[in-house]
Amino acid sequence: ITSLSSKKIVVAIWGDEGLELPLTAPSSTEMIYKGQEVWLQQLVNERLERNWTKIVRFVNALRDLPPYEEEEEEVNAATTTKIPKSYDVIGDIAILHGLPDNDDNETEEDYETRLQKLGEAVLESNGAIKLCAARVAPLTGPERSESTMRRLASRHTNRLHPSTPLVTTHVEYGVPCVINVEKCFFSPRMG
Repeated sequence: ITSLSSKKIVVAIWGDEGLELPLTAPSSTEMIYKGQEVWLQQLVNERLERNWTKIVRFVNALRDLPPYEEEEEEVNAATTTKIPKSYDVIGDIAILHGLPDNDDNETEEDYETRLQKLGEAVLESNGAIKLCAARVAPLTGPERSESTMRRLASRHTNRLHPSTPLVTTHVEYGVPCVINVEKCFFSPRMG
């Protein structure tokens, strides 16, 4: 029972079996259903009983469900590597904005392995990426060209060689652009 004001009283039942029923007339405080209290009580109790029955049925159905068991996935070393939150994707090349720092107690061989796993993890995160590289030196000059890129991983091993140009085709608004990402400045965010 809800009181809208000091003079108005409404019975409200919310749920699947809803009921909103004013008990007083809009212009007076006199009860509308005077003499019909038994009928009103049966109506309200019937709606409440239906709602509780549905709630009990839902709770029992939840209790009858088998316990949730997570499917065990095969742990892959590349997927356990933390991928940077942001990197550029130009055509089929992912460009990281730098390399992770080398730990003091990490050997050069371990660092190289970690970089390769990082590149493989980026490749796994997006099937359209064919090569992962990192910018290890900033873009230079007034034209912002000639940056130093390091190849981390590729789906095609011949693209990992440092002398192979990082050329890709990037499509922006339906217009294909052939870009050498080492020789020119291009940002997909400036499309």
